[in-house]
Amino acid sequence: MLKTGSLVTLLLLGLISYQAYAERVSFRPYVIDIPTTPEDNQFLEYISQFSKSYTSTSEFNLRKEIFKRNLRLINMYKSSNYKMGLNFFADFTPGEIFARLKYADHKTQAKSDTEDQPKLEKPLDIPQSVNWVQLGAVSAVKDQGQCGANWAYAAASAIESAYYVMYRDKLTELSAQQLIDCVPQTAGNGCGTVQSIDDVVSYLKLNDMEKESDYQTQAKSGDACNYDKNKRAVKIYQPPLYPTANSQSALMKAIVEGPVLAEINADIPFIFYQSGIIDADDCTTSHIHPVLVVGYGVEGNITYYLVKNSWGQTWGEKGYARIAAKGDGPGVCGIQNRLTFFIADNSDS
Repeated sequence: MLKTGSLVTLLLLGLISYQAYAERVSFRPYVIDIPTTPEDNQFLEYISQFSKSYTSTSEFNLRKEIFKRNLRLINMYKSSNYKMGLNFFADFTPGEIFARLKYADHKTQAKSDTEDQPKLEKPLDIPQSVNWVQLGAVSAVKDQGQCGANWAYAAASAIESAYYVMYRDKLTELSAQQLIDCVPQTAGNGCGTVQSIDDVVSYLKLNDMEKESDYQTQAKSGDACNYDKNKRAVKIYQPPLYPTANSQSALMKAIVEGPVLAEINADIPFIFYQSGIIDADDCTTSHIHPVLVVGYGVEGNITYYLVKNSWGQTWGEKGYARIAAKGDGPGVCGIQNRLTFFIADNSDS
């Protein structure tokens, strides 16, 4: 049996070891935190995994309490079809999370019966599954970081995929940074202003897009627009197509033709999504987030859409999510409600 003095020594050694770990993962020597619950230990593991850094003891303690609340919220959600988990947002307040969703619902609805507008083919038979990632039409998942310009990342992804579908050639990655810096309405603050796909389309009526390699993404607002028309690579037909809203069949027909930009209601099930098929019916409509729908399929008895996000590859299923397709209507998290289908071409044509 340990003597009292030996037990005290072991406890002190344990606290010293914990303190050393807390100092290392927080990158600040003055952070003092003694674990009292499993959640405290989970928090230290979390800030190590996601390379979090706090500037003071008070911020460390604040983020820990926010983390605990989010952890409990995640544990409250129960679903047999999808799993929620910790990610980069776990030490953010709801207000901080939603402040990164700088997106406005688009208002334009193109008329599908205009003679000069290219039309989607309407296949009679819809295949059981489509996966444009496997077909080489989708670039790697990007991480918008602290930049709120989800609209720029979604639009660039949609247009580069549309260009690949047009030519079935090598995938050309396009610059989200160009849109962040150059869409006029951003006024030099592309990461901090609310924009819509309409704003992107208005800009691209007069300008083509550069490659990512020529106008590299920084995930922050640039000092100025550095668009070089001599390096233009891709243009879009005007206007884009807007498949029929609130229709599973219309969205699937569009996906057969190529990836589709969708504006979803990003609520807690989506923000902390980890794996499986989201089938939640309680998404709010106040926080719109654009994503790229890159396919659909069936798992078990659930038909789902495959969605590419812009929150890095540590989010969801390596940067992707699967959202249930449930017949007509807005769909799960509004995925069938607001759709944009770009048709892209070579800038030289």
